[in-house]
Amino acid sequence: MRKAWGTTQAEIVFETEEAMAAAKSKLEGKYVGNQRIWVTDKKANIPKAPINLPNQELPDIKDVITPWHNVPYETQLQRKSEKIGAIVKQIVTNLQKEPKNTWANKVPKFLGIVRSPVETGYRNKTEFTIGYSEDKKPLVGFLLGAAKDGILAVGDPSQVPVVPPEHLIIKNAIQPYIEKSELVPYQKVTHTGFWRLVILRSNRARQHLCTIQVNPVDVAEETITKIQNDLIEIAQNIKTEDGTNLIAGLFIQFHSGVSNAAPHDCPFKKLWGEDIIHEDLLGLKFQISPASFFQVNTAATEVLFSAVGDWCKGVHARSTILDICCGTGTIGLTLAKKVGKVYGFELVETAVKDARKNATINNISNCEFIAGPAENSLPKALKNVQTNLPIIGIVDPPRNGLHAKTIQAIRACPEIETLIYVSCNPDSLVNNAERLCHYTSNTYQGEPFVLVAAQAYDLFPQTHHVETLAFFRRVSKLDLPLPFSIESETSLTDESQGDKKIESDENQGDKKIESDENQGDMKIESDIKKEEGTDAGAESMKND
Repeated sequence: MRKAWGTTQAEIVFETEEAMAAAKSKLEGKYVGNQRIWVTDKKANIPKAPINLPNQELPDIKDVITPWHNVPYETQLQRKSEKIGAIVKQIVTNLQKEPKNTWANKVPKFLGIVRSPVETGYRNKTEFTIGYSEDKKPLVGFLLGAAKDGILAVGDPSQVPVVPPEHLIIKNAIQPYIEKSELVPYQKVTHTGFWRLVILRSNRARQHLCTIQVNPVDVAEETITKIQNDLIEIAQNIKTEDGTNLIAGLFIQFHSGVSNAAPHDCPFKKLWGEDIIHEDLLGLKFQISPASFFQVNTAATEVLFSAVGDWCKGVHARSTILDICCGTGTIGLTLAKKVGKVYGFELVETAVKDARKNATINNISNCEFIAGPAENSLPKALKNVQTNLPIIGIVDPPRNGLHAKTIQAIRACPEIETLIYVSCNPDSLVNNAERLCHYTSNTYQGEPFVLVAAQAYDLFPQTHHVETLAFFRRVSKLDLPLPFSIESETSLTDESQGDKKIESDENQGDKKIESDENQGDMKIESDIKKEEGTDAGAESMKND
């Protein structure tokens, strides 16, 4: 049985028509409280196209997960740089269509793109789908397409360049057990089957958390107990070259919902080992649990967060930073020593708990993390802020961008003079920027912001995805000095420059953006931040 959150409807799937008829006769006309139960038939959710047609040519798994794997890295950077340069121009063009936006003639500076220090094997989280290969054998890998298109086959991930070798070692150790299991992989069409996902989290110390997601419906408790014991034995025998356990902690997650993306409150049961691992980031230690959000490319994240810190240079030592959509507190905590106070706002309560733990681990006492909608929490927090000093707002929203009410709350806080926007989706950045910069109205109260500068950061090599850092200032504060230079032309430096490799993009905005719509690439998104699911192979490769 499946019930969508927030509704009064449920869907029950039966194996036989007799079982369905018996249930209907028992439920029809019954009441729950004063609500009558109404029973209706629903057609099975069969895909529009037949599943894996005999003559259907399935795509190469590398093209599905990493569609730019054959594109030289310098060309990847150029494409992404051109794309974000054009996005910056689009924001200005859209604002200029409204005459009341008199400040829209101020053209923001696009500072080019900063490359990732690592181009392959960079993912610290991998979600392998357990399904069937093209030849109908159980396989732990990535989906080759979308269920709505009739493609349910799973491809071998061994040659996907962004997957770390250690993740493949663990996957290959678990694979034979699933092949021999009497329980079958979960099927999206029938919503039946046991094995669903193998989820791996890792740090740069080569420690791993491994979660096996399963559907426990109609599986005997003693069978699940035996499977758990068998998985523990497998995990304990996966070793590094020096004999250390490659898996630090093993978990199982019971999930019977339609989508592989389990709800935030779906628990993880520890079977063996450690509850968490830690990752070092910019001199701080962050805990990673099976459910924690953490950017998937750690080395490139350090480059990005260093830039956020650079863009906060010159801030008063007693100033306040408002870290909106703070997740597990990574950005705010890395800036905490530079300012008097950091307030972090996050909708997901489990993320807030992780943020508080991260503050404790690092002996940081000037950070306060608040769970709930930012539009409700912001005004309350500002009552405790020293308002004679400037406030910097930092937003790092999920893929769909800031909620309209959050934008309104930011606009209505005059103390926020500077806003730094970390974007994982250019489309939502355009939408949000237009509202942040919109002329003052009943809907958007407070002085508008102006987009001053933007820079692209490649956190996802081999794909079209790219992060953008955007710097906004209030209209009346444009004369204030900037924490970075926008006068000098940047250039793409050599390999030895590490995290300062920047590609020149002086006139990139005028160039044609090479379309990647037909590249076959699927969304690669992140955990708490990137929640929307996809039926394609990249459902297993979500970009945080």
